[in-house]
Amino acid sequence: GGNCELTRPGETYVYDDRVTIIGETDLISRMSWQASSMYSNNMANLMELLCPVPRKDSAETDRTFQIDMEDNVIRGMTVVKGGTITWPPPQDV
Repeated sequence: GGNCELTRPGETYVYDDRVTIIGETDLISRMSWQASSMYSNNMANLMELLCPVPRKDSAETDRTFQIDMEDNVIRGMTVVKGGTITWPPPQDV
């Protein structure tokens, strides 16, 4: 079984035409790829926030590292900026 009495080991099926019961016995080994993929996607998105593509109307053509304290994600993870402790972040972040 699993964490539900309707679980059938090694079987995935739809119960009562509404609920999918997943009875995979090797679910842990299947999760590492997904977790790695989600982590890498989060890191790519974070790098996009920290090194954004320059606006088309900007003379700047290269990406540069920027700490935009107006961005809630960046503000929430910044601990020190310019020698000043910024942790904890404001309540609205």
